[in-house]
Amino acid sequence: MLILYVDKGVRASEKKCVPNKNRSKSDKDPIVLITGSGSGIGKLIAIKFAELGAQCILVDIDQKSNNQTANEILNQNGKAKTFKCDLSNRKEVYKLVN
Repeated sequence: MLILYVDKGVRASEKKCVPNKNRSKSDKDPIVLITGSGSGIGKLIAIKFAELGAQCILVDIDQKSNNQTANEILNQNGKAKTFKCDLSNRKEVYKLVN
């Protein structure tokens, strides 16, 4: 599992990963990218970050479980966007970040 805290200096990548309607309106809102967010510790961490006001970028190989995590966050008025990616596949990782 990988958790990245994205600070102000890297917000440009937000434009690539997050549609306008889901983007943070404030520079003070943290953005986190969480892998393995479809279940287990990754899911719990995603929910906790969302409770703390972070915008969560959720990445998991299982899109169905990842969508369930996002729905839990969105139902609590949190911010979440999902992406399917197999982190063992270099091409998929490049596709995710580009």
